[in-house]
Amino acid sequence: MALAIKNLNKADIRTVVMLRDAQHQKIKTLARQQNVSAAEIIRQAIDAYDPDQLDLETMADAAILSFKEAIEKVDAVAHELEITRAQLEK
Repeated sequence: MALAIKNLNKADIRTVVMLRDAQHQKIKTLARQQNVSAAEIIRQAIDAYDPDQLDLETMADAAILSFKEAIEKVDAVAHELEITRAQLEK
């Protein structure tokens, strides 16, 4: 059975990658949103990855910001739950 492959360059190499389910879902979602293939999402990620640019301080700052945002969201939900509990007790 022959597969029709469009835009396959001589330098293109087919490979198999094992992903966790969450990673697979994320790639599918990104591909759908950008109207490209999952393979294109992976190629873009590889092109964007530069281990020489990884900076622990930058990564730590990003993690701290993410945690702060998560805490704010948890606090907002806790506040809403408290309001709901108070209404239910009336």
